[in-house]
Amino acid sequence: MSALLTRDSVAACVRRILAQRIPADVGHIREDEPLVGEVLQLNSLAVLSVLVELEDELGVQFTDDVLVGRWFETVRDLIDIVLTGAPDGR
Repeated sequence: MSALLTRDSVAACVRRILAQRIPADVGHIREDEPLVGEVLQLNSLAVLSVLVELEDELGVQFTDDVLVGRWFETVRDLIDIVLTGAPDGR
């Protein structure tokens, strides 16, 4: 992806992907929403699937050193991994 990724654009993409998995309005998915909670109810395979979709849609690639030892507890964690894993801000 050639456009610079901003926190807002990444957050919107994460919310859109998550909203495809649950019957909720995208605007109601908060950054502090737990991935394993009453609203999202994701398991580890679902989180992995979201990460793959983020790579595809945003043109980023998550290397092993970025993923190893990382916990994904909230929507914010998904947003942060994209911003961390995007070389040169993209």
